[in-house]
Amino acid sequence: MSRNKEKLEILKRALERERKAHQQTSEVLGEKLQEIRQLESKLAKASLKLEERAKSEEPWFHQSFQEILDPYIITDLDSNVQRMNLAAMAFFGYEGAPPPLRLFDLVHPEDLAYTRQSVQKLFELGAMRNYTARVRIASGAYRYIRVNGSVVYDAAGKPEVVHGIMRDITSEKELEQLIWRQRQQLDIIVDHSPLGIVLSEGAQILRCNVAFAKMLGYPQQEVIKKTISEISHPADYGQTKELYEAAKSDGSPTLTLEKRYLRQDGTSIWAKTHVSLIRDKHNEVKFDVAFIEDITQEKEMQRQISLYENRIATLVRNLRSGILFEDRTRHILYTNEAFKELFGIPVDIGQLIGMDCVAAIEASKVLFVDEDGFVQRVEEIVASQREYLGDELELKDGRTFRRDYTPVISEGEFQGHLWTYTDITTLKQHRQNLIKENEKYQRTISNMNIGLLEVDLEDRIEWANEQFCHLSGYNEDELLGKVALEVITVEKPAVFADKVALRKQGTSDSYEIRARHKNGQWRQWLISGAPRYNERGEVIGSIGMHLDVTEQRNHEKQLKALIREAERSNRELEEYAHVVSHDLKSPLRRIHTLVEWLKEGHREQMESEAVGYIDKIQSSLEGMDELIDKVLQYAGINGSQQNIEAFPLRQVVTNVYEKMDLPAGVTVEIADPMPELKAQRIHFQQLYQNLIGNAIAHNPSKNLQIRIGCQDKGKAFECFVSDNGVGIARDRQDKIFSIFHSSSNHYGHTGIGLSIVKKIVELYGGTITVESEEGAGSTFRFSLPKTLAV
Repeated sequence: MSRNKEKLEILKRALERERKAHQQTSEVLGEKLQEIRQLESKLAKASLKLEERAKSEEPWFHQSFQEILDPYIITDLDSNVQRMNLAAMAFFGYEGAPPPLRLFDLVHPEDLAYTRQSVQKLFELGAMRNYTARVRIASGAYRYIRVNGSVVYDAAGKPEVVHGIMRDITSEKELEQLIWRQRQQLDIIVDHSPLGIVLSEGAQILRCNVAFAKMLGYPQQEVIKKTISEISHPADYGQTKELYEAAKSDGSPTLTLEKRYLRQDGTSIWAKTHVSLIRDKHNEVKFDVAFIEDITQEKEMQRQISLYENRIATLVRNLRSGILFEDRTRHILYTNEAFKELFGIPVDIGQLIGMDCVAAIEASKVLFVDEDGFVQRVEEIVASQREYLGDELELKDGRTFRRDYTPVISEGEFQGHLWTYTDITTLKQHRQNLIKENEKYQRTISNMNIGLLEVDLEDRIEWANEQFCHLSGYNEDELLGKVALEVITVEKPAVFADKVALRKQGTSDSYEIRARHKNGQWRQWLISGAPRYNERGEVIGSIGMHLDVTEQRNHEKQLKALIREAERSNRELEEYAHVVSHDLKSPLRRIHTLVEWLKEGHREQMESEAVGYIDKIQSSLEGMDELIDKVLQYAGINGSQQNIEAFPLRQVVTNVYEKMDLPAGVTVEIADPMPELKAQRIHFQQLYQNLIGNAIAHNPSKNLQIRIGCQDKGKAFECFVSDNGVGIARDRQDKIFSIFHSSSNHYGHTGIGLSIVKKIVELYGGTITVESEEGAGSTFRFSLPKTLAV
């Protein structure tokens, strides 16, 4: 509450101050109003006195009225003329007393609205200044006038008359309009000029045209705010300023230079700038007018031409061909080092410039086999002034030169001769060798069992070898010049047309198509097509190699049928093996059960020898059961693509030996790295199970060490399983991979394990070998192609 009271008190005090200030202002305004009323009273009295004096001195007033040099007019309040002096009568074209005139009626219709506004202000203010309008004179013509007038009030302060002095400003207006039209024309010329135009005073830009603003990428108003230095390239401004100051001091009226200007986007343009220095009567430069032509493209063209000329000069200097350029009088203008080397000239190039070529040819003819022919040919070529290419010249030292001649003609006038000499000795030898190789190639092609056909871009046959004629049954006359598909019938023409389109795009590929021989038989063709190019790398057609694969495809069909039959037989064989396995194992299991009962039920009644025989029977039964399993495994190994999976080989090996009941003293070591394969895991489980089991079964040593590993041999893996056991006799090593052949005579070995290993390795495209010596252990090595790797 207390804070609100404080605010209320503050507002009351502020309101009181406002009231007092308003009261003071009212008092001041009252005083001023009183002063104005007093002045109006004095003015009215003075006006009355002036009017009385004018009436009392009428002759004097009339004389003074007429002596005013400018037209002077007095009108009533409706612009009716009451009096005018002689100058006014002369202006309106009246010699005697003028007819009744109303000035409003003389005003040009286009100026009436403006006139009404001006008269209204006249009565409001009591005076008008510089009123300008067109009025009609007695001849009917309109003249421009400028009027300064005022209202005359009576004693009561009411408007009585209007009087004013006017000036004829028609000539001034016409001159002004002429200047305006000329300025408009100049503005049009400046604004539509393709050249940039800039008016500057000192370093400050005063005005520029649209073309210059566009050159710099600025709006016009932005350019006017800048100085010359701000739009000049820093690298050029210093030199530009020096040239300008020099022209300024030596009185030069103009200055022409090339410089760069900065654009709004940060880039620059090259411009040819012509500056006119505008001087006053004291020869001081007041303004500069610059005409600016964008020559950026010309500069770029000059740069490109310069680069081109430098490249040409560098190319000519480093050409392996000798260049000789003569003028029209047969004197040397230019040559290069290669020309000196070809002709063995011992002097510098500078000493050759200007030399008479007629005398030089006479001196150098001794180098050529046909001396007189060399000179005569040069004279013929020069006289013809026509281009000659490919003249071959034989030299006495065994070399061969190629000579080219090109007349130099500029704007229709002969300027000189350009000779080019190239040592083609090696090239000629290569060409001869190429001709021989081509002949050999043609003979080889003719004897090949592949039909070759060349066609143009319209598929029109240009060449066919003898074998193609044999494949198709048509002779050359029936093929050459014909569209291929119009002569040779194919089963799917659209495919053939698509291949032709690919050749035009530069694409090569191979495909098969059925085509009909001339005798009506359908044949299967394997075609390899490729585009043909000219020396400029442009596709000009295609070449096709045609091989009749009808017999091969028939054989493949037969082979596929045989494979299907073999697969069917394998399935039946596998089913049969399972049946046989079951039928064989059933009696074995019954015999095994009976022997077990006999052994357990009558052991005490039997002698120890009889028990031993029973143990041997049981062992034989177990061996027979294992043999049946092995035979079943062997029969079940095939190349089926089922159950193919990726797996680490080390994992497979580890799982195999960990599940085996390894005897005491047997150790297995796996050497890294082991590859990851994509195959049937069961096959490699069987492979390593049989190799590790074989090592244990044939080695009774209680200190058996088995080492397993794989090595990368580039295109294949070489895997191994080695042991330090008893080894394998040399005479058995060739037989151990055959079925039912064991590496020892130990009773109970089936002789199938290594056969299974071999079958698996060969199934995957590998081979297996054994390295062994009796008493020194064995190493089994087998290869696996890299295609199995993941």
